Amino acid sequence: MRGFRFLYTSLAPTALASFALAATSSSCGSSNKNTTVPEEDAGQEDAGGRDATTDRTTPSSDASMAKDSSAVDSPSADGADSSGSLDSASEASDSSFEDSGGEDSGTSDAGSDAESGAPDSESSIEAGPCSVDGVACALDGSSGLCSSQACAPCVDPSSDSACSRAYGDGGTGYICSAGACIPGNCHADSDCNGGICGLVTPQFCGGCRTDADCQNDATYGVSTICNTTSKTCVSSACTTVASPCANPGDICCPGGNGNACVPGNCCSDAQCSGNKPVCNTNTDTCAACDSLGTGSTFVVVDPVNGKDIVGNGLGTVGGTVQDGACAFKTITYALGHLGSGPDGGPTTVTTVMVLPTGTVSAATNGEQFPITVPAGMTIEGNGNPVTVSEVATGNGSSTGVAFTLASAGSTLSNLVIDGATTGVHGVRATTGSTAATTLVNVEVRNFAAAGIRVELSGKLTINSGTNAHNNGVAPGTELCGLHVTGQAQAFITGGAVPIQFNQNTANGILVDGAGAVTISGAPGSGTSGSVVANANMVDGIEVHQTVEAANTITGLVAAGNGQDGARLFGGSSVQIRGSVFVGNTNNGVNIEPEGAGANTDLVSAIDLGTSLSPGNNVFFQSAASPNATGICLNLDQGKSQTLEAQGNTWEGADGGVVVCVGPADAGSLGTLTENASKQCSGGVDIGGTGLSPAVTATSNGINVAGCSCSSGGICE
Repeated sequence: MRGFRFLYTSLAPTALASFALAATSSSCGSSNKNTTVPEEDAGQEDAGGRDATTDRTTPSSDASMAKDSSAVDSPSADGADSSGSLDSASEASDSSFEDSGGEDSGTSDAGSDAESGAPDSESSIEAGPCSVDGVACALDGSSGLCSSQACAPCVDPSSDSACSRAYGDGGTGYICSAGACIPGNCHADSDCNGGICGLVTPQFCGGCRTDADCQNDATYGVSTICNTTSKTCVSSACTTVASPCANPGDICCPGGNGNACVPGNCCSDAQCSGNKPVCNTNTDTCAACDSLGTGSTFVVVDPVNGKDIVGNGLGTVGGTVQDGACAFKTITYALGHLGSGPDGGPTTVTTVMVLPTGTVSAATNGEQFPITVPAGMTIEGNGNPVTVSEVATGNGSSTGVAFTLASAGSTLSNLVIDGATTGVHGVRATTGSTAATTLVNVEVRNFAAAGIRVELSGKLTINSGTNAHNNGVAPGTELCGLHVTGQAQAFITGGAVPIQFNQNTANGILVDGAGAVTISGAPGSGTSGSVVANANMVDGIEVHQTVEAANTITGLVAAGNGQDGARLFGGSSVQIRGSVFVGNTNNGVNIEPEGAGANTDLVSAIDLGTSLSPGNNVFFQSAASPNATGICLNLDQGKSQTLEAQGNTWEGADGGVVVCVGPADAGSLGTLTENASKQCSGGVDIGGTGLSPAVTATSNGINVAGCSCSSGGICE
């Protein structure tokens, strides 16, 4: 049988075709039967579809054998073979129906039609039992592979090639997945040489089309891009900023973990020009600046990167990306290009935000001074304070001024205004300004005259964080931090950050003419407080009015000044409450005559405390922080003037007992320590010219009733 098997399998396809044709044309009559075949074999078929009536006694009859779809050999046909009556040709024909096991069982099974492991002509998949390993077969609704005469699941992924051989049609590959042969050519991205498995069709490699294809893939991830030429996913890392990338739609930009290719055409404004001059770093694309809309409430000034052109002003691109190139360059230009309201009327812009990228000055950004702030407009430094400097010298009104406030509600905030010794005034508030015109967190320094000047009928509110220091650096009459003159008014309101008028050439605060101040502060410990006027070369505050206008000073700390904490001139109107005057070289409070005239020595409007409204002021005279004199009434003799200073706190120069007259003795001079020669010197509590406990036509006095002592003194 082994020789006959070899003969069958070695037949060329052409010979087999001729063989089949001869079998089909042969007669099925009884004359062809071999007389040695038992009678009961006649007309029976075997399972392989062979004709049992075929004459098997001669080689010529074997040559005409063929498969016949209408008749098959009966099982007894193989029995004849075992009797020795079959010749070599008939044995060869029998060998073609043996099963894949290679044994002649005497009965052909259902898989006997399979040839050389290939599917038969009627179906490419054998259902149920199978005969040839590796052929396609049906397995519980899936596609299996024949193994050891049974249909079995394929093995993932080692059966990929077997699946392709069994099921492939020449155009579609197959792989083994979950035990079944399915169309495909990949299990994972690693099978695709840079492609993506299942990108378009499940289990088939696909070439990327966009960076997102790669970045959204679990294997490649966010650090990859698509090489649009090779359609493969590659690393997004790059070397040279602004250089091309594997994807022409990308650009190399710096990042937190090194340079990387990102979708877009720019990394910074340097790559942009024309009508799209700035880079939207959210999208890395060149774009136009956001335009100043009709409902915008602010404009932005960048003194270094800004551009004074129409269309700028919001300082952003793409709605949220801040870009200084989209801001204005100067405050002056910004104030002239605020846009208009929704109805085409007045602008809705209320704030000019200045970025702290550099100094605002004529030299650095081309600023023009003075800058006049419109009504309701705020000029503010954004974030860190912005320095405004190099204000040229001038006349102190139309020139030589940094900011002019001449309108209701105009405000300066978070600025450092530096006169650089040439500017005359940092801030000038004049007629048209109101109590709503405001400074907050503004530092004014190094001006030739007053750092802040409030004049004519102007009004100015000075709030928390304002600091006017080192002003009055040139010879003149306004050598102060704040000068309130004409009929102007200043409202100084302390807050969390101290308001300071320190280290000015003459006075911290100067009030003259019919000007007036209202100070609302609260002392802290020592020489600190929410409103302070310390270490000025002359006085902390000086009120030198020619026309009475009410000054109300509450909670001021004036310490360590070169002459007096407060100097008040006759004819002025001043009320002082809850304030601290310590450590001044001359006096805590000094009352002096005002030149010639009827009001020269008039102190009736100067109030340091009354029986109904105690002063609660502090005049320390201890060794730790002595004034030369706590209160000095330095008037001309014989003016019959009594200074009201009731209900204040004192301490003797030696820390000893302080004795004050009681309320019953109101109007008479107490027994506080007084300079024996009636002078204001020597570290005494009170002093002055011609003081007398009982004020007469030839004397003056200080009413210190209701006083208290700070450290163990006895008040009677």
